[in-house]
Amino acid sequence: MFKASFITLCPEAFPGPLGVSILERARREGIWDYETVQLRDFGL
Repeated sequence: MFKASFITLCPEAFPGPLGVSILERARREGIWDYETVQLRDFGL
């Protein structure tokens, strides 16, 4: 399985376009997955 990490200021924007495309179908089938990382957690 391929796992992607997205570092973002707006994690609530996911899955966005990823949820309505062939990528979503591949995610449901266990071919890949993703996680979001809140950039602000690493700020000062």
